[in-house]
Amino acid sequence: MIKKTLLFVFLVSIFLIGFANSAGIVSNAGVCCEKTQSINGSGGYCITTSESLCDKSTNPKTNQPFRVSSTSCESTSYCKLGTCYDSNEGICSKTPQAICTNKNGTWFDKEPAELAQCQLGCCIISNQASFVPLVRCKKLSTSFGVVIDYRTDIKSDTECIAAAQSQDMGACVYEKEFQKTCKFTTRKDCSSVSGGVFNKDYLCSNPELATNCARQVSKQCYEQKVYWFDSCGNRENVYFSDKEISYNAGKITTPDKICSANSDANKNCGNCDYLLGTSCAISGIDASCRKNDCTANINGIITTKKNGESWCVYEANVGKGLDLVGSEHYKQTCINGEISTTSCASNRQGICSETTINLTNNGKYSVANCKANAWKDCVFQTKKDDCEDSEKRDCMWKPSLLGLQNFNSTDGVCVPYYTPGTTDSCALGNAKVQMTYEKGFPEYRWECKDNCWVDNEEYWAAANDICSSLGDCGAGFNYAGEYSNKGTEWKRNDADLVPQVSQNAVNQIKNKIGIDIIQKRLF
Repeated sequence: MIKKTLLFVFLVSIFLIGFANSAGIVSNAGVCCEKTQSINGSGGYCITTSESLCDKSTNPKTNQPFRVSSTSCESTSYCKLGTCYDSNEGICSKTPQAICTNKNGTWFDKEPAELAQCQLGCCIISNQASFVPLVRCKKLSTSFGVVIDYRTDIKSDTECIAAAQSQDMGACVYEKEFQKTCKFTTRKDCSSVSGGVFNKDYLCSNPELATNCARQVSKQCYEQKVYWFDSCGNRENVYFSDKEISYNAGKITTPDKICSANSDANKNCGNCDYLLGTSCAISGIDASCRKNDCTANINGIITTKKNGESWCVYEANVGKGLDLVGSEHYKQTCINGEISTTSCASNRQGICSETTINLTNNGKYSVANCKANAWKDCVFQTKKDDCEDSEKRDCMWKPSLLGLQNFNSTDGVCVPYYTPGTTDSCALGNAKVQMTYEKGFPEYRWECKDNCWVDNEEYWAAANDICSSLGDCGAGFNYAGEYSNKGTEWKRNDADLVPQVSQNAVNQIKNKIGIDIIQKRLF
């Protein structure tokens, strides 16, 4: 990191020196060439020389010929010194206008201190610092892959360097209860420790410090990686099975210098890499890298889910009025190798919906969400289009049934798509049909003459279908596969003609809900 920062500063210096050299070839005679003719492939800018050496071709930036003036370059408008702002790099420099334009910069006839985008602050990158504009700090932070730390309260380069040095890590050695002990911390924090002596880049267990901290006593997680910790509880270097390599002679070193980034849960290396799919996990008193993926049981199928994926889990059939008594909707999420389960509200007042994203090179990625079950105004809809408007409600349209007492449409009825787990709306499913019977002659037996078709199991099953769609109503099964008909009653006003529900009608209910594939719990 240090080498990369210094190299960048050096390149900037070359860039600025190049400007100075281009503008600095001045003689006491001749003209000011906005650009000289190319020598070895390139010409200079803002140079006072012989007019025969000026480039008078068309400037591609302005579509006008390069300018020539018989006065000194400092006196021309096109070579006047000002501030050039490079918005891509966030750099401000004192530059002649022509050079700035050629470099695709924005030129201002002002000093850098007069421009808001050139105001300086302290950019902290780990233990390095640069006194630069805000945009430049963002560029550097992005380049190094760190969160921006930009401090406008620091007003000089000297203060900025001091601030970076305060972030140095090392061993803070001090006396406690007549023993020489240590705390692994920053230089700044050590300055507040009474009698603390800071040793940059040292581990507290380094023999040179002669502290009471023993090296490499335990493994613990830190920033998703596995680290050795000493007997005083101080973090050391990243874990590696070869202790000497990891210890690095008692000095701090980076994880990559100990072992390569761990992408396959290698137990010998603690350099877990979140982007490669591993992170630190504690198991008992041990820590190790593990895969962030999860092994999930979804509807009885064992599958692998990526870290961050979420999916829906149901206890039985779901939707289309098939939700069973006692069943709920759940959302599960894979978080760093562990599955987290969340209930989508009780009594199916919350439902789980899932979408799948097709990844470019790595299969599919599921995303699930719990949302409110919008069922409460279903029964008030009298048109199919309004009923099935999924942006407003979770409902479905069913054929109407003779005798329904509480629905206003004869074209059909609107009922919840996801059956709520309540009995509040059960009475809305009541049906009453007037049948006409006559006694025949000569046997005097009752014979049905009108609406006879309702006196059979098909009508009973259809009425029960609407009733059970309204909530935990009607005859049916719970999610454990247990049948009950306590939620329905079939009555006649003639006690001699009390109907019996046939096994065939019960079988119709079983077929409707697919009782043979019901599972009690799927996770």
